[in-house]
Amino acid sequence: MSIASPMDTLQTQIERTSRVSAAVLVIVLIAAPVLAALYAASSFAAGHPWLTAAGVAPPALTPSVRLALLAAMLANMLPLLWGLVEARRLFRSYAGGGIFTEYAAARFGRFALALALTGMAGPVAALALSAALSWLGATVPSLAILVSSTDILLVLLGGMLWIIAAALRGAARIAEENASFF
Repeated sequence: MSIASPMDTLQTQIERTSRVSAAVLVIVLIAAPVLAALYAASSFAAGHPWLTAAGVAPPALTPSVRLALLAAMLANMLPLLWGLVEARRLFRSYAGGGIFTEYAAARFGRFALALALTGMAGPVAALALSAALSWLGATVPSLAILVSSTDILLVLLGGMLWIIAAALRGAARIAEENASFF
């Protein structure tokens, strides 16, 4: 009878949790754009911060305004969706036992980059929406730049995680080099 070492138990937990996380991310990747479309078509869209900041009243929520809102929301989501694809690939790698590898560190770095890009995409999407609303005649011709503390936090967090990913890449190279000696 063999007793599992703490490292074997940890490896098993990481693999199991990673499989579940990868599966959950598939659901999120499918659901997010669908839910965004449902939101843009619903009465809840009238209270969207980008529309209220632009001064769009509920009667002005024409199908073209809703479509512009959906396009802006999807543009805002794109970097995050890419980041979630990278996170899913990372978790699948972990589930296969590839934890301290350059591949895993690269995926983690791409996820970090996606977070930073998501923080930058919000203000750009809001600006594009305000331009579209002006062009559609839903508001007085104007441009609005909206930067939230969440946008700033995402950029900072993405940068911090990117630095950690660089350190992980270096650690993975050292681990591979050390493994070649044994």
